[in-house]
Amino acid sequence: VIGTARPIKVELFDGTVFDVSAVHAWDRHLDLAILQLDCDKQKLPFLELADPASIEQGEPILGFGNPQGLKFSVVSGLVSAIRKLDEEMAIEGETPDFPLLQIAMPIEMGNSGGPVVDLDGKVLGIVTIKNVATPNLGFAVPAEHLSPLLDKPNTVPMSRWLTFGALNSVQWTTVMGARWTQRGGIIQAEGTGGGFGGRALCLSERPSPGDAYELAVQVKLDDESGAAGLAFASDGGDRHYGFYPSEGKIRLTRFEGPDIYSWTILQQIPTEAYKPGNWNELRVRVTEDKILGFVNDTQILELDESVLRGGKVGLCKFRHTVAEFRNFRTGSNLGPAAVSKETISLLSKEIDGFAADGKRSDQRLATLAKASAPSRELLLEKARELEARAEDMRQLTRDIELQEVATGLTEELGKKDIDLFRAGLHIARIDDPDLDFDYYVELFDRLTEEARETVNKNPDDTKPIDDREKVRRLSAFLFGESGFHGSRSEYYHPGNSYLNEVLEYREGLPITLSVIFIEVAHRLGIKGVEGIPLPGHFLVGHRDGKAEPPLALIDVYDGGKMISRKEAEDLAWSVTRSFPTPRSF
Repeated sequence: VIGTARPIKVELFDGTVFDVSAVHAWDRHLDLAILQLDCDKQKLPFLELADPASIEQGEPILGFGNPQGLKFSVVSGLVSAIRKLDEEMAIEGETPDFPLLQIAMPIEMGNSGGPVVDLDGKVLGIVTIKNVATPNLGFAVPAEHLSPLLDKPNTVPMSRWLTFGALNSVQWTTVMGARWTQRGGIIQAEGTGGGFGGRALCLSERPSPGDAYELAVQVKLDDESGAAGLAFASDGGDRHYGFYPSEGKIRLTRFEGPDIYSWTILQQIPTEAYKPGNWNELRVRVTEDKILGFVNDTQILELDESVLRGGKVGLCKFRHTVAEFRNFRTGSNLGPAAVSKETISLLSKEIDGFAADGKRSDQRLATLAKASAPSRELLLEKARELEARAEDMRQLTRDIELQEVATGLTEELGKKDIDLFRAGLHIARIDDPDLDFDYYVELFDRLTEEARETVNKNPDDTKPIDDREKVRRLSAFLFGESGFHGSRSEYYHPGNSYLNEVLEYREGLPITLSVIFIEVAHRLGIKGVEGIPLPGHFLVGHRDGKAEPPLALIDVYDGGKMISRKEAEDLAWSVTRSFPTPRSF
């Protein structure tokens, strides 16, 4: 919430704004900070911390914050539990290892850092994490962790706090905004720049390399729809070149002013040398009349271009991009040092041997370490090769599975009497290749035999049972006795489309429940049972010219209820705002 390398202000509910003079105490592990306000010793109202022992599961709570920028908002909820988080609940590597308050209340960006209080106004915790996948599920750091910070503060004046993670102004100058920070040799750029298209620059204060030079940097984008890379021949303002990835392609652009009308995209090149989502090295060679561009030491362009020369070099970013840069450098020749063919051959032999036997012998390590840079590159290249082969193997496995499904489905559909259930099982195998086909066929056979006993039960042998009555009995058996029903709470769950799961869990969509009904009816010899496709819905119909009405409509999604044609038309209208045509019936 407060970050580093940027000033902080605190605004009270009455509109009074205070500067923060110091970070009184902070703990990155706990994700807590206590701010010291520049308020001229003015006494301000405050909230008391609750007794940790008083927190109860199910206790009503209130939360305060600025969700989505909406100031001074209040939400209510409950304390659901006190627990440690599983690793998948937070950002990788940042899962807290201490118990948090699990809170059931709406949490959005802007609630983080806000207090969670009980109905007496005492602070139970500080909001820290929202579960993205589940609405109204968040977590708060228990307020008891504030006490040690208050007892033993590690105060940092704001003037000093602003230098944490800040760029060294002796080495870099930023132009057109955005937020540039540096930690551990990595420069991070985030936020939208003030230039057109979100353009922002970070220019090196090293001496100008002149008119002929090379510059290079390794860059990684959080989102390939963004853009960030090298800037060179800059006048310190709107005029410069840019060499950067954008939407998976590499661009060389000449910027001669503040807007798009003064920009010229000189080259836009798709290249396999660029690896999306990874660190990529960009390198530019500038001569008197040419610009050459390299990606991961692969040359991708050479252009006669000399409009801009001299000036400063550095980094650029555009749009919403969050980009990381490392190993920025300039020089006369930054290309990789030449490695002899003999060395490459020796290293390749050792790497191929390792790929075959997996042994990390001392002799092998010593051989590879003698030329560590090319060894690393060759190892990564071999890893990419093996990963590609593994992916090819997985795809071949998938192709075999789909071919098996296609063969089974083709055989089923080629029969005179198509078995809808078996055909549906083949379709389910597309997503579940290990589906036990014979088991579910046997399970469906048992269901059919149980239905036969109910449908054909006739104490009075002198009076035959007509098909319409059998349809009624089958509906009662499936939806009354056997528990088949339409899925209400998870309509779009994939399992509702797989006949094996519909049979197993007795829950499905209109069309999958219809397949169950129709196929059981066919196996029982009930004639005239068919599917009725309506706009946005699916029914089962029973045609019998001797019965009244001649066409009975069964809504398998609604407990197998028989409905009139008018009710069916109204049902279709309620779902799609269109009526079925006569052909639907």
